[in-house]
Amino acid sequence: MLLYVHLGWPTWRQSRADDRKGQGRWRTSRRAPSGRAGRSSGSGSPGRIRSSTCRRAWARPTSSRASWPPSAPARSSRSTARASTRARIWPRRQPARAIGALRGWSFAAARGRLDEAGERAHDPALQQRVALFKALTRLLSALIYTPLDEKPRGGLGDLDGVLAGLDRLTAEERLHYRDEADRLLNLRETAAGGDPFLAAAWTLIRVRLALAAGQDEAAIVWLLHLAARHAPAATAAPGGAEGYLGTLLGRARAHLLARIGVADPAGPEDGAAPAKNGAPHPRELSNALVAHLSDAFGRDLARGTELFALNEYVAADG
Repeated sequence: MLLYVHLGWPTWRQSRADDRKGQGRWRTSRRAPSGRAGRSSGSGSPGRIRSSTCRRAWARPTSSRASWPPSAPARSSRSTARASTRARIWPRRQPARAIGALRGWSFAAARGRLDEAGERAHDPALQQRVALFKALTRLLSALIYTPLDEKPRGGLGDLDGVLAGLDRLTAEERLHYRDEADRLLNLRETAAGGDPFLAAAWTLIRVRLALAAGQDEAAIVWLLHLAARHAPAATAAPGGAEGYLGTLLGRARAHLLARIGVADPAGPEDGAAPAKNGAPHPRELSNALVAHLSDAFGRDLARGTELFALNEYVAADG
């Protein structure tokens, strides 16, 4: 009798395995049958019960594996709704992120975000804002990458041509960015006209761009240019340009001259370290030079670079 019961009643683990595998259209019940469903045909044994009678709600039927799990359509609907929301909201966020990139002079990142927003945007006002920011990106890139002794390309003429067709933007927003472009152009002209602090701040931006791009030697070239052009200001600082900063500048100069195969005319007697020490790390040289120039100018040179940053338009409440 015990053997008969053992064979007729599968263990809990076997029943669970059958549930997961979904083998066959018939399944043995774990529990003692009750009522009409538990009647057997002649032998008094528990018998087998149709899966339609006792199959649990979570059991996977064999005939519909392709549609398993049952909640897949609901998840698919939620995923579709999220994708639709992202497609609607994502282009609206890209112009603001592009302005953030422009404030850090990351022109390539700003162009990428604006191109993506332009491809996905369907709102006319958003499309016009993308066109405006693209014009600002071209203008700011010319202001930074064109040497100070040269006139930047485009100027306000290109921006004015774009602003003339932006009828979906408010007059306040258009006027704000027109004034910002005029302010930045005037700052650059002042720096090119001989203002030492603004010229040093503009040069420091070029140093940061080279460092961000991983171009260490280009950063060292701009740092040597910064030190050579503003040597009187650095010499007037306490301690002068000798000592630690002078050693770094000497090593950087010797490294670049060795790169092009020219002997250093200053020589080791002028405070330059031997060439075997190599070039200093550009960030180390930048920190030391900025500290000396800030003391000489009486103003923070690192914060002076923020003068060349674009200020984002913020609509007035109400």
